[in-house]
Amino acid sequence: MTYDLAWPADCAYTDIATMSCGTENDWAASEQASILRPAATARRSATAYHRGSAATLNTVAALFARIDQLTQLPDDWDSYGAHAPSALTGSWAKAVTELADRLDLLPTAIVPSAESGIGLAFRRGERYADIEILNSGEILAVTSDGSGAPCVWEVDRSEAGITDALKAIRDYLW
Repeated sequence: MTYDLAWPADCAYTDIATMSCGTENDWAASEQASILRPAATARRSATAYHRGSAATLNTVAALFARIDQLTQLPDDWDSYGAHAPSALTGSWAKAVTELADRLDLLPTAIVPSAESGIGLAFRRGERYADIEILNSGEILAVTSDGSGAPCVWEVDRSEAGITDALKAIRDYLW
């Protein structure tokens, strides 16, 4: 089975709330850009790769297809030297997605990480959270309301550790 994940050529991001497509200029000015790329952490991202909205990709199989897409990125995909997500990182991202699905908590976006990995982003209203699976083997979780300092913690690479992090994210968002 194949999944058509194509987006319009001028679509630089998808607004999860309205499911509207925005241009790169819209992305730079959007509130979502400040949440996905918080200045406090000086994260870089290439907007061209932030097109995988889980609001559209609403099945686990489609989310897996998005993860597979990200593992095919070239190194330096962000023009700042980030490595492409590795196949192993993709496998971990799929495992985290499966665990999230068991908790009825599918990501609202799946994006490449400027720290060389894959980010599973979750958002509800003004609250944002993510789990980043890095090529280094680290798994990090973040929660933020967009106004204060984000809460960041390292996640144990076990089913129990990942499940605990996902439950903390679910509790934070709801």
